[in-house]
Amino acid sequence: MANTDGFPPVDVSDTGEEYLFEFDLPGLKLDDLQISRDDATLYLEGERPTRRCGGQSLRSERPAGVFARRLPQPADACADEIHAILQDGVLELHVPRRLPPDENGRSNIIPFKETHYEHTHS
Repeated sequence: MANTDGFPPVDVSDTGEEYLFEFDLPGLKLDDLQISRDDATLYLEGERPTRRCGGQSLRSERPAGVFARRLPQPADACADEIHAILQDGVLELHVPRRLPPDENGRSNIIPFKETHYEHTHS
């Protein structure tokens, strides 16, 4: 892939308690991905294999190959507490927000709650 700026596609939302990064990654497993971060950036790297059943390709629209996404993190993101879930071809990265500093100047982290990540299908 020559230009990986837009692959995989991502939606980023702010739930108030956390930042949620949702990547479309059909056909990949969590073991196929490398997720890392520094103080200001979230990194997602991996490789999507080419799938061919033989014969001459008549159309190829599904991107394949090595990819890398680099996304800035908001200043109040707590990157030490990232939780990754890959289900039904969607990778969810849950990044908690730090609470505003208390009267002693300490910034707390909103704790991870497993039940917060239940999804309903409509």
